[in-house]
Amino acid sequence: MKKNILIIGSGLTGATLAYKHTQAGDNVTVLEKRDHIGGNVYTKDVEGICVHQYGAHIFHTSDKKVWKFVNQFVRFNDYRHQVKSRYKGKLYSLPINMNTFKEFYGVEKKEDVTEEMLQHIYETLFYGYSAKQWGKPIEELDKEVFKRLPVRYTFNNDYFDDIYQGIPIEGYTYLIEQLLLGSTVILNCDVKNDYNFSRYDIVYNTGPIDRFLDYMLGSLEYRSLEFKTEVYSKGSFQDCAVVNEAMVEVPYTRTIEHKYFNDTGQQGTIITREFPKKYNGKNEPYYTVNTERNQVIYDRYKRVAKLKYPNMIFCGRLGAYKYYDMDDAIKAALDL
Repeated sequence: MKKNILIIGSGLTGATLAYKHTQAGDNVTVLEKRDHIGGNVYTKDVEGICVHQYGAHIFHTSDKKVWKFVNQFVRFNDYRHQVKSRYKGKLYSLPINMNTFKEFYGVEKKEDVTEEMLQHIYETLFYGYSAKQWGKPIEELDKEVFKRLPVRYTFNNDYFDDIYQGIPIEGYTYLIEQLLLGSTVILNCDVKNDYNFSRYDIVYNTGPIDRFLDYMLGSLEYRSLEFKTEVYSKGSFQDCAVVNEAMVEVPYTRTIEHKYFNDTGQQGTIITREFPKKYNGKNEPYYTVNTERNQVIYDRYKRVAKLKYPNMIFCGRLGAYKYYDMDDAIKAALDL
């Protein structure tokens, strides 16, 4: 029997759910508050360069099922993500590996690496960056978190070690378009809690639960971003796709050069700088702040929402209030 499905949000989670339901023969309506589909993975062509409009998105997974699923819709290139961190004008390799130790200390053997060296690298490359990212003074950062960061004792600069990696040659927007085929998509539609949800068998809500319920139990914490983009007619700006800014005095956290994601010999280049911002309820929430306090508040909201909207499921990074990589978001939607 056909179901009537409503999906709030057209990012990876919403689009994957839409595809599965249309394949099952259901009637699917997707409501999107922005003027385009794709959520934060939205890409667009600018002068022959595929621009990641809301920050760098590199697809990486070791889940064969997820990899097989996305490859039905787009072709992936063989891009391997490499990141540098800039401190006092010098570039260092990330994640921390033997190249990083060599760049800092001239050390080339694992046996010559000391705990003091590692601690100094943590402090240099991550403390200022994290203070900016999360809007906290360096003194308030949980220093123990940095000791769980990956350290490789090989000369390998690949940022991810997943089996499958790449970026869609046609861009992420094309992937979303393919997933949404067969669905009714309505843009510029900011859904309020007085919408007639009773018309649907299932409602998937990928938006913030506290905003949806008018902050009746208080606000959850998020971090926002501001993007500033520059276009250059010739040349390149930096030597890799992403350079992190380690110094707290530099107001942005990283610079992205988009043409590296799918380099076809473009003459010009486009860069985007990311400036972390406090979330104020009006700007866009990009990162959840997963503290014990926030989880307690979120669980309370879930209980209220279940009573008021029994046919509604909160999902996706914002709806589930979890940090998801892209493959996590797709896997969670497929499982759901």
